[in-house]
Amino acid sequence: MSQPLPSPSPFLYWFERRQMPPQHLVNRFGKFRAMQPGRQWQDTGGKGCLATRHTPGASLDQVDWKAYRWTRVSLDDDQRATWVGARNDVMPEELRNHETDGRGVPVTLADGQSWRLPVLDIRSPDCCLPSQDFLIDGEWRPVPRQEYKPLSDRAMSLAGKFREAILRGANTFRWGDDEDEQIRELIVDALSIHYNLNVYEASALGLFSSEVYYDAVCAIIDWRATRELITALLAEQEGNGGTANPSEDTAGTSNTDCGAPAFSRLTSQPAPTPG
Repeated sequence: MSQPLPSPSPFLYWFERRQMPPQHLVNRFGKFRAMQPGRQWQDTGGKGCLATRHTPGASLDQVDWKAYRWTRVSLDDDQRATWVGARNDVMPEELRNHETDGRGVPVTLADGQSWRLPVLDIRSPDCCLPSQDFLIDGEWRPVPRQEYKPLSDRAMSLAGKFREAILRGANTFRWGDDEDEQIRELIVDALSIHYNLNVYEASALGLFSSEVYYDAVCAIIDWRATRELITALLAEQEGNGGTANPSEDTAGTSNTDCGAPAFSRLTSQPAPTPG
């Protein structure tokens, strides 16, 4: 008896009691490259649609379901579930978008792998977003291209909150529960510049943990550049450019090695997994 072969796709989707992926996911994540309606869950359970959005023409006839780690990522009002399977041996390089230059800060996420997070704050000299220079109020300033502006604005807003916390003398930076998802979405949107990855797939890979949010956000906002601005603001406030300055010896340090106010730890409940 022949053994099932793993699909080459890094991710598989199974849509319970559906003949095709739901339209709201197609609108959100783009079209699915291959699909097989009428496929049984784990080849023994109820029927649904097995699909992938990563590998055009991928064969879904024989899939080693055990080669994937499955997570139920959503449950619709009519109790039809969406499951995402991440292949057990997926590596970041397999998901790289080679149309970008890959610039950014390497950060180890909760899967234990190093992912390169682009700097999104347009004020940073290391900003990785495509931009254009405009003459604004007598000064030439970089402005992100229109399709990246909402993402840059979110990063700049986050950097601003860090600055405000420091200028108030805060030692911690506290988020409400309703902002947890915004942080995760920002990390995934940053990753998606260099990787073919969405939030469902990032969750299936296990990239999220309260232990990594701090380093990831420091990379995205380029904390070193933010700290330099804080130094100037503190010097202006106190009328003394020396006593308020952090160490200027930052050569060779990481964006994430920064002494920024610590996050209160974010928490999230994982979706149930089959067992």
